[in-house]
Amino acid sequence: WDKRNSGGGVTIPSFSTNPQFLLKAPSGTEVVIVLEQFPASSSKPHPAGVYVLETEGCRIEGEAPGKKYFQGNLTFTNAKISCRTCTLPSCSSCSSASTSQLLLVACTMKPRLEASVPALVLQDQQGVIVKKAAPNGRLTAKS
Repeated sequence: WDKRNSGGGVTIPSFSTNPQFLLKAPSGTEVVIVLEQFPASSSKPHPAGVYVLETEGCRIEGEAPGKKYFQGNLTFTNAKISCRTCTLPSCSSCSSASTSQLLLVACTMKPRLEASVPALVLQDQQGVIVKKAAPNGRLTAKS
């Protein structure tokens, strides 16, 4: 994060400047999201977390979408590594082999904070690493 892409939490007008990751996987897949922070050597990790949104594969531009797009709640933590789980939505009218997409937004609680670029790691339920990604990338997980 730097002053340009550390947009702060969802209530901050600059929220959409945070690093965004598109996750694509079979519907119903449960994934563990691990956020790794790499703060400057002289500082502690910032309170941070990952919002999970159902945006049909669209990235956020401008204002944050309404609450109905968010999956679960976010607790900010100032740990170097934080985890949360998410489940890719199922579609009752889709075939069982259909895929879903979620938008993951890594953010700090306050805007304009600096730390090395965050990384997201996706793990399956057994802790096996499925995918690592840099900001604004695409993540594809297999069930």
